[in-house]
Amino acid sequence: MASLPRLSVVMFTNGPTPLVAASLRRVRPVAHEIIVAVDDRVPVEQLGPLQSVADRVIRAEFVYPLEANLQWLHEQATGDWVLRLDGDDLVSESLLRRLSTPGWDAGITHAYLQYRWLWGGPDRMLDQAPWWPDPALRLIRTTPGIATFPRGAHQAAVVAGTARFWDTPLYHLDLVLRDEVTRSAKATGYEYENPGHRTDKGWSVSTTYYLPERLQPAPRTAPLPPVDAAVASQLLVVARSQAPVTESVDESKLGPVVTAAGRQTPLPAPGDSRIRLLAHDPISVVAGRSAVVTVGVVNLSGRTWDPTDEPADVVGARFLDDRGEQVGFEVRAPLPGPVAADDEALVRLPLPAPLPDGTAQIQVGLVQDGVAWHDARASARIQVQAGRRVLVSTGISTFPHLGDDLIASSVLTAIARYLPDVVPTLLAYPTDGIAERFGCEVAISPASLAPTSGRNSDGRRSRDLVTHARLMAKGDAPTDPLVAEILAPFAEASALVLAPGGGLATRYSAEALMVCAVEGLIARAFGLPVLIEGPSIGPIEMRRDHAALAQLLNDSSRITVRDQMSADAARRIGRAISPEVVPDPATTAVDHVGAQAAVAADWLRSQNVPPDRAYAVISLRSGTKDARHLDTIRAAVEALPEHTALIFLPHCSDPGGVDDRSVVAGDPWAATHLVGWDPALGDRAAVALVGSASATIGTRFHLSVLAAAAGVRAVALVGDEYDRLRVRGLRRSTGVRVVELDNPAAAAGAVADLVASPDPEPIEHWDPQEFAEALGALLPAPPKLA
Repeated sequence: MASLPRLSVVMFTNGPTPLVAASLRRVRPVAHEIIVAVDDRVPVEQLGPLQSVADRVIRAEFVYPLEANLQWLHEQATGDWVLRLDGDDLVSESLLRRLSTPGWDAGITHAYLQYRWLWGGPDRMLDQAPWWPDPALRLIRTTPGIATFPRGAHQAAVVAGTARFWDTPLYHLDLVLRDEVTRSAKATGYEYENPGHRTDKGWSVSTTYYLPERLQPAPRTAPLPPVDAAVASQLLVVARSQAPVTESVDESKLGPVVTAAGRQTPLPAPGDSRIRLLAHDPISVVAGRSAVVTVGVVNLSGRTWDPTDEPADVVGARFLDDRGEQVGFEVRAPLPGPVAADDEALVRLPLPAPLPDGTAQIQVGLVQDGVAWHDARASARIQVQAGRRVLVSTGISTFPHLGDDLIASSVLTAIARYLPDVVPTLLAYPTDGIAERFGCEVAISPASLAPTSGRNSDGRRSRDLVTHARLMAKGDAPTDPLVAEILAPFAEASALVLAPGGGLATRYSAEALMVCAVEGLIARAFGLPVLIEGPSIGPIEMRRDHAALAQLLNDSSRITVRDQMSADAARRIGRAISPEVVPDPATTAVDHVGAQAAVAADWLRSQNVPPDRAYAVISLRSGTKDARHLDTIRAAVEALPEHTALIFLPHCSDPGGVDDRSVVAGDPWAATHLVGWDPALGDRAAVALVGSASATIGTRFHLSVLAAAAGVRAVALVGDEYDRLRVRGLRRSTGVRVVELDNPAAAAGAVADLVASPDPEPIEHWDPQEFAEALGALLPAPPKLA
């Protein structure tokens, strides 16, 4: 008879310790050992409840995110298997029974549990996608070298060998332990830390999972088994208790704190099956998006099914029309591992997009590929719903650019947070590296056929795209593959958002203004609403630019600009339009630096700038006349208080192209006195750098924007009318002084004036929810999750 494996239960937690201890007592009967790593910031006097239930309590330095600690945590286990729990998890009675049944681990190296999210009370759990089915890898063999643990947030371990998906619950209490405000903050943090992370329906993972109360209609729930509901209710009582911790702590058993550095490891036939669909009928599929269904396969053959059999039994699906006739292709998914007689395996079966024409239902079963289908079947209707996709066009470049990239990220994050089902597609050209940079889908921009692209030799012009778009909207597909590729995203979209920053000006006519105009015309041809979000407008110096901008403004459903002068210009250029003035979209980044504030602070300390030492941030543009005016910068910084550190923040740092660092490298004084910021630390750390500065000085527009948003003194150096027009919009800030680039004395005076003035109040920040609500009002109704 099979024996029970030794099970190690491990956890890394920051408390509350009474709740964690109460949860762990539930799993104590099946655990060979319980090991709890506690964040070393938890007071020692709070550890008594944990020592009363755990075999070992280890104080350890927590490294963000949790996944970065899992390799070390699993290495602490001495059992044959590890069950990892979180502090807000609760093991189910059925899981305890399974873990108490000898042989549960036969032939596998890891197992997935069904994560069940409690919602609405301790006796209810969410019972629809994406909360169910929701497999979670929590059981892993301790065989050395079998598992690799990625360090990124919400990334699952990669485990060698065969796995099982169990329909056995592990309850997650987060949604009932924490209020909406707390969970909203967590969801926002996750979105910024792991942008673009989406479910198979294209919905934002962070917003959907953690904020179910925001969905309409309210998500479906199901009851917990009474025994589990009773335990969950008791845990909530413990969690809400204000009673102090009274259990004593044996500090001699704790040992020293395990630091992050100290735990680094060295490199080194008929009736032989039964089928069920873990899905509600009908299954909802969003058009154009892939989907996954979970299939339960019970082995009634009397033998073990093994994926290595030749031919192997696999889970298959075929699509039927409303008469029950098969249409299109079939799909397959292998068994996750050996399936013993009378046992059941859960198999995740991907459904590709698009589904075959005429699909009305799906039929799943077991098939011996190339031979015959088993006789057991399960079916469900398929409901295809229209999804919502929004095209986003911003001022991004092929290389990182701090200001423009912050605008793009703010717009994309607003969509993810407040319109979680909407799939944004960023228009870009070239597209290499853009998807990775912004965490979203990318499509080729009409800029690829613009005159400046150098691709005019074949006679194609931007206006031809508009003509093709009108024909395509009537059902005539373009014969040119490149034209078809460019127009396809518009044909599938629900709206176009234009956020070009300072690009609606003659200075950037070819690369920005005319591209936006063409994108607007293509959107109009497909009947898409166009939203212009937060740019500045002007100066407009050419009749062609004036006409193109007038057309764009008059065709737009919503227009916001980032300063009053741009609003006035838009009214003069457009026809009976009323733009709204909003803050620059990049300003919202000041509210979401998160853990990157510590990254910036650590970097400053490494440069001999401790927290108590003031520093100023300097930015200048490369490839312009800025380098000829370092005398102005020098005069300005000499007016700063003594011992103020000088940090040079490059907004562009492309070694093979636009690189602001070349301005400093080419000047002996600047190279000696200005410490160059490391762009590899990322945009949010750069925002944190600006937000904690004593002052900023320079020509980069978004340096002053971020300073004003953070309430930091700023001297904006301007050298032409384009710069003057943009910076004037910041004059509502008491902390921004505008100085001509070639006037050292005025720059020094502006610094002295700011130093002597009270701390400025931060300007208003861009409201992503307001933008998302305006966008949502122009979109079709969202598809339902269930």
